[in-house]
Amino acid sequence: MSRLACITLILALLLPVSVGAGPRWRAYNDLSMDAAQTNGTYGNVNMYTTDENPAAWQYVTYGNSGRLLDTNGLSHVETVTITGAQGPTPGQGSSTLNGDAATFFGGVTVDAQGAFTYSEKDLVLAFSNMNPTAYYELVYYANRGYYTTRDIDVTLGGADAFTNRSSAGIVNVAPNNANCWHTNANNTSRGYVFRFTDIQPGTDGQITLTIEDNRSTDNNYPYGSLFMLESDNEEVPEPAAMVQLAAATGLFLLCRRRRRVRG
Repeated sequence: MSRLACITLILALLLPVSVGAGPRWRAYNDLSMDAAQTNGTYGNVNMYTTDENPAAWQYVTYGNSGRLLDTNGLSHVETVTITGAQGPTPGQGSSTLNGDAATFFGGVTVDAQGAFTYSEKDLVLAFSNMNPTAYYELVYYANRGYYTTRDIDVTLGGADAFTNRSSAGIVNVAPNNANCWHTNANNTSRGYVFRFTDIQPGTDGQITLTIEDNRSTDNNYPYGSLFMLESDNEEVPEPAAMVQLAAATGLFLLCRRRRRVRG
C-alpha cells in the first residue's frame, strides 16, 4: 500500500462521526422511600438519598451519589450527589399525587411516602458531568403530610441560563428568578412543584438545587420527596467513534511497519 493510500484511509477513518441530538430522556429519584414499600418493584427509579443518616436502609443500599438511570434503564454520565438535611424518614409524605406533582410524577413507580425532616442543615442536590451544550429540566417535589405552616426555600445555582416555571402557588416565580419558596406542608392536595426548564449548566457541567429552611415560621426544615431530571436535545457521541479511532491507529501502525520492511 502506497504512502498516499495509507494517509487517505487514515484521514477517512478519523473523520468525525455524525453526532446529532440524542433522544429526550428522563431520570426520576425517590429521595425518601417508605420502608414498608421496599419489597415492591420500582422499575428504573433512582433511590439516592442524603448521607446524613448512614444507618438508613436506603443510604446503605443506594448511597448518596451516582450516575442517573433513565426510565429506559440507560445509565447516563450525569451524576447527582445529595448532602444535608436528615433522612430518609418513612411515612411522613403521601403516595397520593395531585396537581403538577401528578403531571410530572404520576404513572412513575415512585413512592413519595417519605420525606426529609427534623434538620436545619440545607439539603443540596449537586449535579455534575452535565453536557454544556444540552438543555435540561429539573423538577423538585416536597411534601410533609398534614402540617400547614412549614415553608421551604429553593434556589437553583450554577446555571448559565434557565427559566423558572414552578407551580402557580409558589412564591416569587418569574422566568429569571433562581430563588422561590412555598408552604410545602400538606402539599398532597396542592401538588406544587419547583420546576426549572431550559437549564444550561455552563462549561463546568455543574448545577445545584439548594433547599433551605425558609425561617418564616417555627419548625421549618428542608423537606424533600422526589426529583426529576430531563435532558432535551443532548448531544450523544456515537459508540462507533472509538472503533474508528482504533481502526485508524491500527492502519497507521501497519503502514509504518510495511515501510520499515521495505526499507
